[in-house]
Amino acid sequence: MKRPIEFDDIADIYDYYVTTDLDIPFYLNQLGRLKGQVLELMCGTGRVSIPLIKQGISLTCVDYSAKMLEQFKDKLSSNNLQARLVEADVCKLDLGSRFDAIFIPFHSFMELIGEQKQVAALERINAHLKDDGVFICTLHNPGPRTRVVTGEKVLRGEFLLPNEQTLVLYSKEQINQGRSMIIGTQYYMINNKSGELLLERQIDIAFSLIEKDRFEYLAKRAGFTVHKLYGDYSQGSFDYRNSPFMIYLLGKSEQWHPGDK
Repeated sequence: MKRPIEFDDIADIYDYYVTTDLDIPFYLNQLGRLKGQVLELMCGTGRVSIPLIKQGISLTCVDYSAKMLEQFKDKLSSNNLQARLVEADVCKLDLGSRFDAIFIPFHSFMELIGEQKQVAALERINAHLKDDGVFICTLHNPGPRTRVVTGEKVLRGEFLLPNEQTLVLYSKEQINQGRSMIIGTQYYMINNKSGELLLERQIDIAFSLIEKDRFEYLAKRAGFTVHKLYGDYSQGSFDYRNSPFMIYLLGKSEQWHPGDK
């Protein structure tokens, strides 16, 4: 079976090609009103975390990749910011405390391959969430996501690096036979200013395709109730055929509600 991307292998270049801020306003809106403790899982290098910390949100940030966390630590230091960083597997999480909100950004839950890991992660998240807390989980909507899988090697972009170098990124994706995963390869090429190849890497990728009904079943099994489902980061209504994302606000208690938004 294909394994999820090994982020230790790309931590040094990750921030040069993952620069989107599409989801930042959503998290600032959802979490900015909280006065309590927030847990971010699969945080990476802190792309989402840093704007939240700057707004005064108290974050504990967890990732399994030591090298991604090293990049995050450098960002905190250079911005004179503070957060608790923890190297841990979300499926085995045991922080000894509970949180007012927990979130997994950038559809990273889909990097958990197989129902066993998905259920384990949801159960550990539930154990760390306060009774009136909110868990925000974002996923790709499988239908629209699979429509852009061509099986061909596709240019994803060219990105400037220090010292006048350029990162060229290609990817090749295909849907596995059971239609439960997208698998493939990412190709990284670093060139100097003259276009000469300095470094080349190939990294395997794999992530789950989780249908709406299946995720809701797994969430209920782990003790969650669905309170909101958005189809995009503008909080639009979910459309099964066309919404790019499934953005869930989950709670442990029927009494919890996310307000009027």
